[in-house]
Amino acid sequence: MRKAYDPFLRVLVKRPGLPLRAEVVENTLRSMQELVDGPIECVTVTDDLAIVCNEEGRIRGLSPSASILRMQFVGPVAFVGVRGEDFMSITRKGERLVRQIVRENGETFRAIKNRKEKDAP
Repeated sequence: MRKAYDPFLRVLVKRPGLPLRAEVVENTLRSMQELVDGPIECVTVTDDLAIVCNEEGRIRGLSPSASILRMQFVGPVAFVGVRGEDFMSITRKGERLVRQIVRENGETFRAIKNRKEKDAP
């Protein structure tokens, strides 16, 4: 059975220089565009989880917000649940996954690797 349309979504948001935080937003294109400060682009993470980011973030020179799955994201990003092409609230399982894969403070995987190499005996 398909869940009815939900007018509000619980999402996780990562903004440059700030920790990951849960927010409730309207389930509209305009609300998502306001959340990421511009036109949206969706990146699929799993069958039921996506990243919503600013499609023009790099062109506009937005600040790095997180390194996720070996990709550096800039500007605010939102983690949302998905079912097909529809947005839905992020699940608890999705939340745990996001908290696991987000690299805080805009660190890149290269910086992490270099730090580990310095710390190696």
